[in-house]
Amino acid sequence: MPILVVGTITIFLFYLGLVLLIVPGVYVAVLLAVVIPVIVVEQPGIIGSLKRSSELSRGSRWPLAGLFFISVLVTACFPILTEYVTSFFDGLISTPLLFIVEQLIDSVVFAYFFVVSAFTYVELRQLQEGPTKEQVASIFE
Repeated sequence: MPILVVGTITIFLFYLGLVLLIVPGVYVAVLLAVVIPVIVVEQPGIIGSLKRSSELSRGSRWPLAGLFFISVLVTACFPILTEYVTSFFDGLISTPLLFIVEQLIDSVVFAYFFVVSAFTYVELRQLQEGPTKEQVASIFE
């Protein structure tokens, strides 16, 4: 349930920021870029996860903004690809098969965002807190 609430808050703030001349929306997206991994891994609660995501992004906000724009460009290509595939095969294959192809493409987009979010969380955490004891110990093994 907290993931749903945090996701809803994040999306609401992002779209509110976009309405306020786009830049605040991008800023919110950068601040809350890793809010879902934070709430899943650290479980600090709803407000705590929002604050923690903001803390982790501190010092890396420009690179995160670049990653945000690259992700938007990459994922903008997928609907174009979906339209191309469905228009190319329209009439050649059945509608249920086209639906399955569209769902597969959408799944790739969602997987991309989840992987980017998880890797971003790990990298930001290592940047802010340094390596873990296990990572340091593994050097001497």
